[in-house]
Amino acid sequence: MDEGSSMRSSRSRNLSHPARSAWLPIGLLLIGVLPLACSTAPATVEVRGSDGSLAGRGAVLHGEQQGTWQYFHPNGQRESSGSFAGDVRDGFWQHWYADGRQRMEGRYAGDRQVGPWRFWHQNGQLACQGSYSDGREHGEWSFFFDNGQLQQRGCFCDGKRVLRWCTFERDGSPGTSGVYLDDQPIGVWSEPAASGAERPSEQRNVEYPTPAGVRWVHEAWDDGSTRREGFVRDGTARGLWVTRHRGGALRCAGTMAGRAEGCWQVYAADGSLAASGPMKAGRLHDTWSLGPAGDRRQLVTGRPCPPWNGAWSEASILQADDPLPAVEQWLSEAQAPVPAEPMPAVREAPAAVLAHRATERLEAPTDPGRFTVREEEELQTYRRYYRDGFLPRSSGVASQYGGDASRGLGIGDSGRSGALLGRRLPVTKFPTVDGGELDLDTLRGRKVLLVVLRGFTTQVCVYCFAQTAELAPAVPQLAGLGCELVVLFPGSKSRLEAFRAACTREFGNSPAPYRLVYDPDMALAKALGIEGNVARPSSLLLDAAGIVRFAYVAESVQNAADRPPAQRLVEQVRSLDSR
Repeated sequence: MDEGSSMRSSRSRNLSHPARSAWLPIGLLLIGVLPLACSTAPATVEVRGSDGSLAGRGAVLHGEQQGTWQYFHPNGQRESSGSFAGDVRDGFWQHWYADGRQRMEGRYAGDRQVGPWRFWHQNGQLACQGSYSDGREHGEWSFFFDNGQLQQRGCFCDGKRVLRWCTFERDGSPGTSGVYLDDQPIGVWSEPAASGAERPSEQRNVEYPTPAGVRWVHEAWDDGSTRREGFVRDGTARGLWVTRHRGGALRCAGTMAGRAEGCWQVYAADGSLAASGPMKAGRLHDTWSLGPAGDRRQLVTGRPCPPWNGAWSEASILQADDPLPAVEQWLSEAQAPVPAEPMPAVREAPAAVLAHRATERLEAPTDPGRFTVREEEELQTYRRYYRDGFLPRSSGVASQYGGDASRGLGIGDSGRSGALLGRRLPVTKFPTVDGGELDLDTLRGRKVLLVVLRGFTTQVCVYCFAQTAELAPAVPQLAGLGCELVVLFPGSKSRLEAFRAACTREFGNSPAPYRLVYDPDMALAKALGIEGNVARPSSLLLDAAGIVRFAYVAESVQNAADRPPAQRLVEQVRSLDSR
């Protein structure tokens, strides 16, 4: 579960901030808020815009949203509908455009996207479809142009592209095709010939280096279509492996660590989901969901897969009323012994090849969600704290963190913070929202305040929103002290765009008054040891030589609200000049 969802105060407060809705320029009106915290039965709550239009409706129990909620566009059309459990989205959700056409649908578990999801262009054409595991793309994904033409198809493993990917042009002509390992192209790729070639449709091959100890395994049916693929690393099958029906339709997808482990999904030849569930040491484990809707569940712990008999079965063995025998057979085939082959030679690639990006990484759009009733109530309190450190005793907010005000906001993790002092950042290059790159080393000669946000997996973090809203007015003060403010978002570009959309509602159409970068691979968080349900919020002040002179890391992974107020950061910058 998102750590922010476990830290929301049960107190009711006045709402006066347009946190989530572009059509709420003055504020929100909640009908039936005051009795919610002490009620023993769910109360129906309506969220309305300042013009009186209905923005949302659902049940609240003990201050938390529960059960079915619906949200609406300003024109009255449904915007989204789904269920909450303990103040987080949980279960099946659907989203619509303002004209009533469907935008996206799928399931959440603890506010993280799981299982199959589908997304549509505004013209009604399918935009993309694939599966998530714990909020990250996992398994096969397909992306489409708005004319219905396939644009890209391939697999993800924990949010990174792996195995074979193919791309196509808008007219259906082939683009690039080749193999990824952890988002990096390896081996031989086919791509369109350079512009100006004698035949525009001509393809050329480009070879990328393959890491030592890695072998891509590819097996085919007798018709030439892929039957099984995956990676062998240091002699052991590891990472995402997939099997396919004759003709190329996905059959099985899941993670190997010598044997099948973790969540696996099994599909019929028509693309419908046949079953999904956990594997442990090569066996079906715990409870599996059966059928396209996953509405049938069966306990399968200890049930072994039949031994592989050396033959690959056909799609026709799947029986809709009892899919488990076919599921077990196909999972056995997925774990069939991998024929021994020599490892490919490790070659150095020319600089031109290393600089070339095989293909653009597409992402499904991220829905930022809505701040919950409780978050709306707390937002002004957090904004005030992130401005100057003031926290009314009556707010009840500080007591949430460890149950003791001495371990609340403004404490930080002194041990982890101190370990960063006197160091240079191990990662300095980050992509920017406009497609460029910012290298912090190019800012040498000026002080740099790097604010690392927590990020989010599915729903925009209310603490990140409140913090950046209060950092913005401090930018002129920082600039007057010769300090550049850089805000780093840990996560993918799609999630950053969702965060920017929320910020746009705060700043209007004007760009944020600071540099905004993102870290799609969490490289900096990993290098600094500040991972934790995305990243632990941190503020780092670098001197003109790029050395960390002040560091503040949130007190704990759970205490995602623990961040220094903007004015405290300004004072740290000012004090740096007097050292």
